[in-house]
Amino acid sequence: TRAEGGTNNVEAYDKFLQATALDRQGSSVATVLRARQQYRDALALDPHFARASLALYNMLTRLAVLAEYADTATREQAEIAAALETQSPNAWWTQLVRADQFTLQHQWADAQAAISAVQASPEAATGGSISVQYVLAKMGRIAEAAGIMEKEQRSDPLSLYASLDLQRILDESGRDAEAQAEYERSKSLDGDHAETHHHALFRMWRLPGTTPLQIKTQFDLIVAHESLPMALNAVAARAAIRDAFDAPANQDQLRMFVIALYAAHYGDRDLALAAMKRRFIDMKSFSFFQLWYPYEGNLRSDPRFKQLLRDLGLADYFLKSGDWPDYCKPIGANDFECQ
Repeated sequence: TRAEGGTNNVEAYDKFLQATALDRQGSSVATVLRARQQYRDALALDPHFARASLALYNMLTRLAVLAEYADTATREQAEIAAALETQSPNAWWTQLVRADQFTLQHQWADAQAAISAVQASPEAATGGSISVQYVLAKMGRIAEAAGIMEKEQRSDPLSLYASLDLQRILDESGRDAEAQAEYERSKSLDGDHAETHHHALFRMWRLPGTTPLQIKTQFDLIVAHESLPMALNAVAARAAIRDAFDAPANQDQLRMFVIALYAAHYGDRDLALAAMKRRFIDMKSFSFFQLWYPYEGNLRSDPRFKQLLRDLGLADYFLKSGDWPDYCKPIGANDFECQ
């Protein structure tokens, strides 16, 4: 119903269901673009259909990490946020979008206040928890976010995108074996598996007992989906990754994330941290939850990672609020360490 953020327009609801079906199938650009149009069509029929606005806002994040769509996607998100502030400023869905917008501005205390308002709303449990986990993860509260995502995945076990979200948050929680088990389960789900295959490769690098043949087999699954050069030889890989770091085609948030992961795996700590800095500071990435990804070589212990948290305003928020992320802790009143 309208009071719950829904719609009384049957045609708009039908468009919403079609978009949601596409949304569940993964993150290929073609699928996301089709879903975007269906959400837009639903909102054209009913501009006050808040759940469609929230779903579209969340889905646009998948386009905003790509250079060719970043500006239009972030602009559309800002338009959605402004419309919701006008239509329903006190609703839980507006608080969710407000919280995310605060994270983009590095206003972490305000983001936490908005999320607390959502968590205090009983109505939000019917559609807001998946968005809550993204904001919590951005602030480094990975275990709390993982608990929410596990419930979401159980409520929609046939959604490939829910499975991907769960795999990623389990990775960030250090629960590699569980993430790998969910990856194996997800192989039978409909949708584009490119991203799950890639995360599985990063995970297999960390899992004990993975053989070179298994690594090569996983490379073969993803090589068609990624523009970065692939190599099993460490020396050749490091050279290829350094070239990729400056290649014009790779200057977007998503590819910088991949470069950081490859550089960390092949032992180029400096390049991995440089890619993270370029992504989160120079490119103003909003995917802060991937700060907490288990990059090999324990990058979180490096002083440059601490500086990254300072530059993003997170360190100041942690020190003032005492609300520490899972992987950092205070040292005295004015310092901290991460691991």
